[in-house]
Amino acid sequence: MNTYPLQAANDELLMRIGDIYFEKLQMYSLAINYYNQVVTSTGLMSDLYWRALYRSALCHEVLGDNSAALAALRQINIEVIANESDREENLTRLEIISQHKSIDNERINERLITSLYDYILSNDSDRLREQLIQTMLFDMKDINGVIALLENDDSPSGIYMKGKAYLKALARAELEKRGEIRRKYLDEVNRQIRRLDSDSHPSYITELEIERDYIVNGYILSTAELRKAESFLSDYPQASAVNRFNLLVGYQHLTNAEYDSADQYLSKVTKDSEIPLLQYEDALIKMGNHFFVNEQYDRVIMYFDKLETALTINRPEELYRYSVALIETGETAKGLSSLEFLVRNATGYPSQAEAIELLAEHNRALENYHDVVTFMVLYPESKRDKNYYLQLS
Repeated sequence: MNTYPLQAANDELLMRIGDIYFEKLQMYSLAINYYNQVVTSTGLMSDLYWRALYRSALCHEVLGDNSAALAALRQINIEVIANESDREENLTRLEIISQHKSIDNERINERLITSLYDYILSNDSDRLREQLIQTMLFDMKDINGVIALLENDDSPSGIYMKGKAYLKALARAELEKRGEIRRKYLDEVNRQIRRLDSDSHPSYITELEIERDYIVNGYILSTAELRKAESFLSDYPQASAVNRFNLLVGYQHLTNAEYDSADQYLSKVTKDSEIPLLQYEDALIKMGNHFFVNEQYDRVIMYFDKLETALTINRPEELYRYSVALIETGETAKGLSSLEFLVRNATGYPSQAEAIELLAEHNRALENYHDVVTFMVLYPESKRDKNYYLQLS
């Protein structure tokens, strides 16, 4: 079992046993155990690694543990998945669980305490009710509960929140490709928009229209819709949707490769429960990578810092770039520590050789020759040329 071919065969066997427990016997906890063994045994860039994590996530989801399912999916680096349909399947499952199923109880408690504290200070019962409804919709993800609560509420804010609830239901129906129920939710969104007075509440109407069109058109803004969303941000800077729309507009500029415009909006976005986590993190990664290529290292750090716990060993190339940016901006100790963690724990990523060379170079300057050798022996064998052995000598 010490040679690579035998280890690979063992990993395949563990995967097949897990699949039997999952697909044939519906013994999900046992399946998870075998999938976890595959994850532990294989490398981050391995095909079996992401497949085992994905199957493990499906098992956790069936068992009702959506937090564990989300944690497993978030360990997958989508970039290593070669097949486009497999990528799409992973991304869809991640979106459904993160946006519609997984609940962060700690965050819910924080939101509730904050809302109650604000109420004590302001005695604003309408504001308290609005905050509690937002918590139900975006943190507790209780769409049906919000719709039931607002059933007899014909106030403009009640109609607006019902519109947002139906938008969330529409987005899930789109992801799950449920055509008939999708039509029902779209009709409800349109009905709530028609009930709002355009003179008294234009911001409500415009926000719901933009969100509706964005979902229906496949999460893409046309040029006209992009301008409409930008105008919304200019006209209603205090609207509750500003953070969400900064992401929406910035991401469209990013998709269009308009990086200066994307930066103008994305730099303002903060993480909250109303914005799609997957889109938010993808935007941060792409912007960080753009600024790295252009050697704007302070911007790299700004964007990658926002990733928080998402910047892990499961994204080795981004962790390398973050480490380099830290070193280039004078945070040398922090950068080298991050780089050493990367080199010791990940293989197979594009900049592995460069990461090792950089770490060895800094240790050579400090005359830590033992560490130089320690790191250089981790160098990819396929890249060991004459220059490699000169550095090792």
